[in-house]
Amino acid sequence: MPPPKPEVAAKTTETQVSKTKAKRLLRSLARNLTFRSRKGLETNDENDENGIRPENSPSRTLYTYKPLPRGDFVRYLVLRPGNGNAPLECGLHVSRLKKMPFFEAISYVWGEQTREHDIRCDGCTLKITTNLQAALRRMRHPTRARKLWADSICIDQESTTEKNHQVALMSQIFSKASRTLIFLGSNHDGHADVAADLISEVNAMILRTFETIDFSWNSFPWPDAEEPILVDPRWKSVSILFKQQWFRRGWVVQEAAVAQEAHVFWGERDISWEELMRVYSWIWRRAHRCGDAFHIWPNDVFVDLYKTKSQNETKSLFAERDWFLASLLEHLHSAKPLGLTEPRDRIYAFMGLPLGPLEKRLHMQPDYEKPLSVVYIDFAQNYLLASENLDLLHYIQHTDESIDDGNASWVPRWDIIENMNTLWHPAGERLLPKDCPVGDAKFIPLEMNQSGLRVQAVIFDSICYVSDKLGYHGTSTETIADLWQTLCETGLTAPYPDTLQLEAFIQTLTTGINFGDMNTWMQLSAAYGLAISRADQKSCSAKASSLPGYSSRASNGDTEFIHGIITDYVDKRRIIQSERGYFGLAPGVACKGDLSCIIFGCRVPFVLRRTEREGYYKILGPIYMPGKHDYIDESGETGFDKFGTEDSKEWVEWGLEEEEIWLC
Repeated sequence: MPPPKPEVAAKTTETQVSKTKAKRLLRSLARNLTFRSRKGLETNDENDENGIRPENSPSRTLYTYKPLPRGDFVRYLVLRPGNGNAPLECGLHVSRLKKMPFFEAISYVWGEQTREHDIRCDGCTLKITTNLQAALRRMRHPTRARKLWADSICIDQESTTEKNHQVALMSQIFSKASRTLIFLGSNHDGHADVAADLISEVNAMILRTFETIDFSWNSFPWPDAEEPILVDPRWKSVSILFKQQWFRRGWVVQEAAVAQEAHVFWGERDISWEELMRVYSWIWRRAHRCGDAFHIWPNDVFVDLYKTKSQNETKSLFAERDWFLASLLEHLHSAKPLGLTEPRDRIYAFMGLPLGPLEKRLHMQPDYEKPLSVVYIDFAQNYLLASENLDLLHYIQHTDESIDDGNASWVPRWDIIENMNTLWHPAGERLLPKDCPVGDAKFIPLEMNQSGLRVQAVIFDSICYVSDKLGYHGTSTETIADLWQTLCETGLTAPYPDTLQLEAFIQTLTTGINFGDMNTWMQLSAAYGLAISRADQKSCSAKASSLPGYSSRASNGDTEFIHGIITDYVDKRRIIQSERGYFGLAPGVACKGDLSCIIFGCRVPFVLRRTEREGYYKILGPIYMPGKHDYIDESGETGFDKFGTEDSKEWVEWGLEEEEIWLC
């Protein structure tokens, strides 16, 4: 065969070289792709500017989530730089939680659930809510990318399985974040600037004062009554800050509580969360007048958690007798008014909160397919076993509907709000059997099963009189006066001395708590006693006037203040008198014929209702009841020991036997 022509040979050689180069390039690309895929989920910022590879190919129009691998894997987003209303762009990446790069977590209110705004994510379109769009624009840096975590983007909201898993990691995510960015929204009429400046000033004042005290109990000084800061009109702006929707939502509690560092973003202002809570703690404990005047009262759960985190500081604002660290139960109770779209989050949203004294971490895997009643039962059973006490029962509240809805009456319903003011002090004395030394035993359920909860108890009385259900707005001083007159005329013999029955009644209304210093409280209670003892009601007024020094003590008392406290406590509750004559403040569902009972290990008695089955009872909730034994404290104030405490075990005198009962 003749050799090819020279020009043909040259073309063939060039073609072979081109093919060889192309093959080498393809092999190189394949090696790179293989290498990047092998890097897989362990990639971090040291290997790749944006962390692990994006989930999606840019070829798709709508973003599609890929399932997360098993284990502690989470997504985070890299928000690309930009200004103003420029379109939002990001990339989503996957990492093990423990190997997450430096990132910040956004805490915000979802608001409207409709996702009508776009963010470009890995070349695809991802739909987001109006509030998240505003939060991302506020947090976007003009010149550099920012690594962030935001729940509605980083969790596939359409996957119940993924939500169950990721919700269990939420507290770890926010505690792992270098900062938590609390987004309140836009500035309202300049209030953000005014509030931020005032908070900074008061925080500086508090820190200066800290330099002068020894942090012993109650050592932080009280401001002078005429101190200008107490009436500073700028507090209105702080009040508006606390009225922002963020402070009314449930999930944000945990997000702020576990943060290493948190900042509040309101408009263009950035306020330290620590400074905000420090200032509010001062208002709560030293500037109550300011809080009342400007309505600066966010939910208690925020300040309770700050108190746990900053114990040394906050102890200087408390007398030792008033100090306690809130438990998980107290947080669940305080958070009842906070908004949550998903009812099961009444439990799940708070499982990662810092623990109270002696509490143990509960390991409950969120499951949004379980009925709400089952979630409540699971939590109740787990808490009782882990805590080795019966404090859970104190939080039982019922409506007329819930007590007969077929669910276990002994399981607290965290979605029912009857009255937020509890009838016991979390550090109060536990009620013990007759032969049990104080602090000598733990009281746990004797048995838990489908039938109910078996506990050790003594049933000591029954209810003979119940008032109408009282209300915060409908209960006047006249209403209380009528109640007092009615109790005087029931024909039941009260166990309290005649000259002290009015004292016992007022103690029942206020649950034995003294507000303010003792001398002032004595004036208040005496003034209120005289106000509800009418001159034309001889049976009552005689008992009031026979109190030693009663009229003189009442000379400077403010009945409006104490009446406000009383209406707080009696709201949706009833005044009762038992067959043995004891006064009580009982749940609104209590009826004539219901029983008074001590469940040993609890801090107050309870109201029970018989069922058709012998030895089985529905539990309606706690009752406050003064015992018959009175005392005079160091300031000369007369009071009564709480029924069932060590100095008021009347049931032992009556020869009643302890028994095991079932709560169903």
